[in-house]
Parts: sequence; structure tokens; C-alpha cells
Amino acid sequence: MDNKMKIYKEISYFTSRREFYEKAKKFGGNAKRISKTQLSNLLNLADTTFKVTDILNYIKNQAAKSKKNQNWNNNDFACKLIDLLYDNETGLICTYKKKIANNPEYKNELKEWNIQKIHLRLCRIFIRQMVVHYNYLKQPKRDNKNDNK
Repeated sequence: MDNKMKIYKEISYFTSRREFYEKAKKFGGNAKRISKTQLSNLLNLADTTFKVTDILNYIKNQAAKSKKNQNWNNNDFACKLIDLLYDNETGLICTYKKKIANNPEYKNELKEWNIQKIHLRLCRIFIRQMVVHYNYLKQPKRDNKNDNK
């Protein structure tokens, strides 16, 4: 298996961990005041862009349009999501990105551009999981007994 496939496998490993899923699930539940269209647009942007900054700018723009304590600003949702997705030292995505990037096995493979791709892929997967959970909770007449799964 070439190193590129090993990197994708490692990304898959990190994004399938329980803490990653639980964090995405929590954000999906906290997004209840955001319209389905806005989250679908976020997911579409995440899947089509080549830069994490495009995702962050979309979130910032939506928060700027929202009134205080409404939509994206409810419980500081936008700020918390930006902190999680942005390349900060304590964020979950940054932690996983560093673990992959610091693996000596990938030293020749990982240039700055490839590290950016890892970051973007982790953000895409997180946003996808968050939006899926949001959609699951937003279904009409849903008996939410199985929310813990």
C-alpha cells in the first residue's frame, strides 16, 4: 500500500473514533436553530472547496448575519465550530492532523500542501457527521430514544 493510501486509512481511523463521532453528534444537536438549507450549504461547500478558510469564512459570514443568541450565534455555536475546525493547538481536528503529520513513515509524502489536505479532509468528515446527526434529529415525529447510537 502506498503512503497516500496509508494516510487516508489513518484519517479514517481517527474519524471513526468515538470522541470524534460524539463531538460531531453534539454539534449536530446544538445546531437545532440553524436552517437545514444553511447546513446543507455548509456541507456542500466543505465537499467542494480546496481550502479550510472557505469553510471558516462561510461560518463567520453566517454568524455575522445572525442576531445575537439566534441561529449561528445561539450558545456561541459558530465560535465553537470555528475553534474546532480551525488549526488551533487544542482542537480535536488539529490534534488528529498533528498525529498523522508527525508520523515518520509519511515524512517524504507530507509537504505543506498535503498537510492542508489532511486538515480539509478531517473538516469535511466532521461537518458531514454533524449535518447527518442534525438531519436525523430534525425528522418530523421522530422518537429520539436511539439518539445515543
